[in-house]
Amino acid sequence: MDGLTSSNGNKRGLEEPFIDIKIPQHARASSWHSKAEKYGIAPRYHKTENPLWQGIMNWIGSLYITCCCLLTIDTIMSCFLATVYTLSFYYYGEQHAINLNWTVVSTGIIFPTTFAIGWSFRRRDEALRRFAQLLGFSMSLWSAVHIWTVKGPAGEWAVLADLLVTEATPDGRQELGALWDEFLASLVAYFSTARWRRARHTVACLGGREECELMAIAHEQRLCVDSCLTRMRKVVQHLKTRGLAGGEAHRLDQYVTLATVAMEQLACLKEYRTPQLFRAMVRIYIQVMGALYAPYYVYLARGDSGEERNIGYAVAFAISVQLVISGLYSVMLGLEDPFAPHLPSSWALDCVDVPQLVEVNRRLLLKAQREVGAEWRTQPQGKEAWGVSTSPLVTPPGQS
Repeated sequence: MDGLTSSNGNKRGLEEPFIDIKIPQHARASSWHSKAEKYGIAPRYHKTENPLWQGIMNWIGSLYITCCCLLTIDTIMSCFLATVYTLSFYYYGEQHAINLNWTVVSTGIIFPTTFAIGWSFRRRDEALRRFAQLLGFSMSLWSAVHIWTVKGPAGEWAVLADLLVTEATPDGRQELGALWDEFLASLVAYFSTARWRRARHTVACLGGREECELMAIAHEQRLCVDSCLTRMRKVVQHLKTRGLAGGEAHRLDQYVTLATVAMEQLACLKEYRTPQLFRAMVRIYIQVMGALYAPYYVYLARGDSGEERNIGYAVAFAISVQLVISGLYSVMLGLEDPFAPHLPSSWALDCVDVPQLVEVNRRLLLKAQREVGAEWRTQPQGKEAWGVSTSPLVTPPGQS
């Protein structure tokens, strides 16, 4: 099907307006959905539950995430210390009760922490852009190798991938697929490595050896990625010896160069973090803040008259303050590594999901490989069902 057919039998393509811009937005969307149905690519609709029930489930989910985020040793310790400080001043130092100003907390913790969270989100967005470039350029090279045609050594037209199949390398296509398969696997392995430059790593006797080991593990995995990119460049040069023109080879080599640059930028985002001195000062200040503001909490318990006994409210207020500040600190730490692995023990929910990005890219490579022999005017047979796929980029030995 090359296009839709109008009532007079003429083909209607992109040059003829399909919808009227004066109709409401939902009607325009419905028109496009109708057009998608004619091409067999209309989206499936998820069954919508009751909005009230969805709101309740969202609230429960938010409570669950918040509790998991706050269940850290820093939060538990700060709440315990704030309770001890408040009770100590209440029973043994009530004469020190005073109404304090909260400017120190705002300028010393809240503002810097929220700024660091925004900074971390910008690093995450930058990582997404660079990751898109890395996968996009590698996919462009893959598609070009499977689609571009050149005259081979014998003068016949052939796809570039076919030029990799020779008497010396009869499994050239499979080796090409194995290269891309290894490249994607090495990406997941590298970006899943644990980060270093933590506070304990600055003290040699506490974490110096651990930092060296983590750094060595990450660099070993990074070399695997760089090795795959180098082999991709060698593929281009091999195709050049098999008949690929110099200008076209330069274009393919440029894809590899841009992917390599994107990988180096991603490695910098992976291995370098926000200022460690700032994180250390905030962590310590959160622990001692309960002692600094314990007189204020006692003031709340005694009231203006000094005769009231609201120690329960004072302790609850002290704990709530610690929970809020510790929660912000946990969010900041969760975004320190934009590629944190999504494990049950990791609550960095807003980090880049590298395995998911790689899986989507792998499915795109498989789809491009399957459609190599089809003409451009041939419409694919509907949509590909999405789910768990185990199809490799390379045909296993002994299978056709």
